[in-house]
Amino acid sequence: MTRHTCWGQGAGGEQYRHETRDQNHEELLDVLLAHKGKVLLSGYDSALYNDRLRGWHREETVYRSQAGSLKREVLWMNFEPEGWQMELELGGIPDTGRGTGWTSRD
Repeated sequence: MTRHTCWGQGAGGEQYRHETRDQNHEELLDVLLAHKGKVLLSGYDSALYNDRLRGWHREETVYRSQAGSLKREVLWMNFEPEGWQMELELGGIPDTGRGTGWTSRD
């Protein structure tokens, strides 16, 4: 899945060869919300996703894109990650005291 109108688009219009439309995102969210197992979803910060996935665990970070703009990347999880394991999986280096850059936003 790629960005759609709930995340906005750059001045050049579509940014990917295959853009995902709002209806596709709604359908994806319906499937994920009905899924009985663990779900981890990665994407840009989005009012649509934040609203529909309210109550899910959320981690976020801000990074600079290739174009130089700041982007907020979000991980939504329908489960509570295990602390240190989450840090390792997200690329943190606990021994040096450097954080992952990811912040919990439950």
